[in-house]
Amino acid sequence: MVKKLIELVVIMPVLNTLTGKHYKNFKVALEIAELKKEISSKVEFYMAQERDIANTFAMKDDNGQLIIENSSHIKFENAEKAVGFNNAVLELKNTEVEIKAPIEIDITKDFRDGEEILTPDEIVQLSDIISFKLPE
Repeated sequence: MVKKLIELVVIMPVLNTLTGKHYKNFKVALEIAELKKEISSKVEFYMAQERDIANTFAMKDDNGQLIIENSSHIKFENAEKAVGFNNAVLELKNTEVEIKAPIEIDITKDFRDGEEILTPDEIVQLSDIISFKLPE
């Protein structure tokens, strides 16, 4: 399955929720753990690349640290640097990577009894990488 890096960044917190669940089916638990490991490495790559892009384009103080305004906005020397940063980050976000998915989870058989099931929002966010089998 092909996904954009930014999609994996968005999915990661919900995938963390899913990997925190308890499963009856060890095979499903292992598949989810392997998927998380695979996606985590791609998210780490994304974060490192984004830092490198910021270090290339952003203004730095005397200690070489990025200058951040209003606790969230990177400061740029000029508009050209800001545009370069935005273009590079957009290209990074849209970089397509291959992941092993989807994984099938049987809601009634794979989760341990009493385990809290995911919220509808979490299910929507995971629907591309997890195939949820519902009771008939």
